[in-house]
Amino acid sequence: SMLVLVCALLVAAGTPPADAAHVDFCLDEELGYLTAVAAECPRGTQAYRRAGANLYDIFWGAWSPSADQGNMSTSLHAVLDAAAVGISVARAFAAPWSYTNWAWLNPSTRDAYWAATDTIVNEAGRVGLQLIPSLGYGCADSTIPCNPALIFNETYRDLITNSSSRTRTALRAYAQEFVARYRNSPAILMWELGNEMNLAWDACTYDKSPGSYFTTSEGLAFLRSYAADIRAIDPLRPINYGLGSPRLKAKHIMETPGGGRACVTPQNPHGDCELCPGIPADTLSDSLAMVELYYRDADMVSAHFYGCAPPFGNYSWCPQGSDVNTTTVPLQHFKATADGMSKPFYVGEYGPSALVWGTTPGMGPAYISGIGQIGITLSTLWAFECPSHHDDVCLHPGSPAQEPQTTFNLNLLTAVNREIQGLPRRNPRMSLHMLPPPSAGPSRDPACLDGTPYGYYALPGNASRKWIVSLEGGAWCPDLYQCWLRTLSSFEGSTLGSSKNWSAIDWRWNYGPRFDDWSYLLLPYCDGASYSGLVSTPIHIGGMTPDEGYHDRPPPNATLYFRGIVNIESALRDAMIRYNISEVDEVLVVGGSAGGLATILHVDRIGDVMGAKLTSGLSQAGVFMYYNSTCAGVTPSIWCNASDQYRFLYTMHNASASMAPACLAVHPGDDWRCFMAPTALPYVRSPVFLWQSKFDHYQLDSFVDLDCTRAQTMAPPWHPGVVCNRNETDRLRAFGVSYMNQFANILSAPGLSRGVFLTSCLLHNLNFNYLSAAGTSPEAAFNTWYEGVLAPTQPPLVENNFHWVDDLPLPRTDNPLACPPMGYTGVYSTDN
Repeated sequence: SMLVLVCALLVAAGTPPADAAHVDFCLDEELGYLTAVAAECPRGTQAYRRAGANLYDIFWGAWSPSADQGNMSTSLHAVLDAAAVGISVARAFAAPWSYTNWAWLNPSTRDAYWAATDTIVNEAGRVGLQLIPSLGYGCADSTIPCNPALIFNETYRDLITNSSSRTRTALRAYAQEFVARYRNSPAILMWELGNEMNLAWDACTYDKSPGSYFTTSEGLAFLRSYAADIRAIDPLRPINYGLGSPRLKAKHIMETPGGGRACVTPQNPHGDCELCPGIPADTLSDSLAMVELYYRDADMVSAHFYGCAPPFGNYSWCPQGSDVNTTTVPLQHFKATADGMSKPFYVGEYGPSALVWGTTPGMGPAYISGIGQIGITLSTLWAFECPSHHDDVCLHPGSPAQEPQTTFNLNLLTAVNREIQGLPRRNPRMSLHMLPPPSAGPSRDPACLDGTPYGYYALPGNASRKWIVSLEGGAWCPDLYQCWLRTLSSFEGSTLGSSKNWSAIDWRWNYGPRFDDWSYLLLPYCDGASYSGLVSTPIHIGGMTPDEGYHDRPPPNATLYFRGIVNIESALRDAMIRYNISEVDEVLVVGGSAGGLATILHVDRIGDVMGAKLTSGLSQAGVFMYYNSTCAGVTPSIWCNASDQYRFLYTMHNASASMAPACLAVHPGDDWRCFMAPTALPYVRSPVFLWQSKFDHYQLDSFVDLDCTRAQTMAPPWHPGVVCNRNETDRLRAFGVSYMNQFANILSAPGLSRGVFLTSCLLHNLNFNYLSAAGTSPEAAFNTWYEGVLAPTQPPLVENNFHWVDDLPLPRTDNPLACPPMGYTGVYSTDN
């Protein structure tokens, strides 16, 4: 596994001995925030171990005078997305200056400023995301706006060394008001003083002027004083200094008169302290001595670290070789030092040295896994999401080029969280349970198409009263001969054939960490009608005439069984007895393609059979539209006309027996429409979320007859150079318009009843590792919606009615990792 591999790499690189006892953070079980640090957590507290992330500008964005810094909507987006993918702790900059223009200082904007901050803190608390606000001491450079002293016509040195300066007075007042306002909020985990002040100590900023100069000793004195100001308001929560890892030459520069001023040379005009030729590099003992000096009076030791690559991480004592970009050896030394000081260790920032999550394969996984392997129990990676700009330093959603790594890294983060919290490892091995074989005569016994016994897979989870019921996909068989052909392959004719090797696959990963420990049932698809058939008498088809284009006749004893809905009900009842299921709190029914349609059609029935208090559905690529295509020269019309195909299979399988009675009552004479998602959805009682593509590849291939889309594969690797001619482009555009016209009724429904993630990629089953719509991944969109389903009176604060929609006139082509590269004739760039 990835974790084992990274562990082996770390051992090979050489790790410091663990001589001192490990020190944990401790969480007060009643109040919900960190209150103590100790080798062993005292009564009433529990060890707090989390791998979280930075959401660095959620406070800035909530109150932003600059459009490029984000806004309240983007900040809430980040909070909800983080919670949706299982991130439970986040660090965020909460300084009152820089991009917020000191709105807090202005009486006319102060109330609005706090109202915006209230919204972020309250929403984080509601979704269970605990925050580490970095209250901010700004930066020492007098040429950029993050220097707060500029506002008061003072110097940064005044802030650091003069406790009565106007800048210090303002900072103190802001921090104390912030802390007093939120000290009772369960959303606040601990406080942080600011970001990486130590990098400015001893004239190591580009600004070498006297007003920006202060020593390590003066910086530490300031931090102790600032911490005391906060502790006077909240004596319970621990305080983090927010320092970066020591500079490469920190000790020697500290001991050099004038510090970094000695580094200014013609070759180093800015006096970069990492490039200072006249000052030797610190040894390992030097660097660790600085760690001890920095945190001697602090509640914890912290570090920011991005590998051993130059220019900022290449310590003289770093391991050399190919792993300099991903090594965590320095963090192991820092942690060992923290243990020796009897202080917990927090990694406030970490990531690949290149700060690019998706385009540097292996770096992200190595870091995330390494954090768990070396026993770091509190960390926040840089960065999960940047509301103000989606660039490569942000894991989600990032730029299109990096989307393929997003879900992999987030799943790995979930695994590390399980590891450091001591939770049991996953056991994805499911058990297959076969039901009794059907009788040869008329009956309502469960059976697959070929008459073999039906069976299902089960994986009991820790949450025994919460169940995922998964319905497999795989198209349909609209006439008897096609159904017989299905029985000949290992595709959808029998339980064992349809399920392949599902016993070793755990699909719960796809739905989000919330479902990580739910119990799981996989119901194989082997009836050819989205689990809807109910024909009591076996159908003998021996010797029937083959369909046009086929030659083989079924053998004389060939028999078909249409028992799809019976299979569902029989499997559920058997599972409830076998696993002693007496009470069910939540059921999530999931399925893709034909299984996605089955989810829509049968979610209510599944919930009723299981007696669930709450039943919901997640349908992927299950909304198949009415589409009456031209069938000149094609016999029968079911091969090109969607409506005819569904009508034929509905009648042949006697699917009316499994449709919603309310729908049947409204459509007498054409009740086959109740098999169609646009018609069926208004009669579904349960809330349903739809993962769907506007340009569904299967529907285009099957019913629109476009050579260009048929020439493209449904999954990577894509075929390059596929171009639609002008006629195909026009028909593709027309399909999109028709699809959205039929989808309009779904989008008009209340969002908590019908949530939507609609992409414009040319896809069928969504590859949710890669996708985003409206800046959100399918997993995050679904989990945000589900949070609202659980708490409909206090749903997440979203502005889109829980509909994440990318409605482009032609299939999206700007993300070749998620969407196939297509060309269109006679199309302007504004079309796509």
